[in-house]
Amino acid sequence: RQKIAVITIVWLLFYLPSFNLTPVGIFHDDSVYVLASRSLLHGNYHLPGNQQPAYKIPYPPGFPALLAPVAFFAPSNLNYYKIPCFLLSFGVIFLFFLLRRDFLTSMLLLLQPLMIFFSQTVMSEIPFLFFILLTFYLFENYSEYRRMPFILSVLSFIVFLIRPIGIVIFPSIALFYVLKKKY
Repeated sequence: RQKIAVITIVWLLFYLPSFNLTPVGIFHDDSVYVLASRSLLHGNYHLPGNQQPAYKIPYPPGFPALLAPVAFFAPSNLNYYKIPCFLLSFGVIFLFFLLRRDFLTSMLLLLQPLMIFFSQTVMSEIPFLFFILLTFYLFENYSEYRRMPFILSVLSFIVFLIRPIGIVIFPSIALFYVLKKKY
């Protein structure tokens, strides 16, 4: 408990001051995610000026769906779009600590400059990492439970919806359950 308290305090000390360092829209991807989250609220998934069907858009809809509540409640304040990544960055550190049970390694990840940087952007790296770590944590600690194959399948699909490379998680989990005959 003391280690988690230290991780939380250090996270607040390093991550809160950096929250407004990078403005939303400085990268191409973050503006695309903001616009895509707004389009999801209108019942479709497209980007302005892009007439391609949704399946041809190079950005999967998982991260914009995660941003959709922000687009609904505070569409005009672009800094609010950073909040999901900011909060999930703490989740990444916490899950990493639970997986590794190593305080020093968790602190190194916490203080890693790219973690701090991506925690205050509207990019899919932090949510992708969070859902991968959540999948690994549940797989490692609860794979024997009866409903876990379904839960892990849903999580691996969410990982895929955030970034297409996440597709590799599903066959790995499926292969494990097939080989162990735990389905």
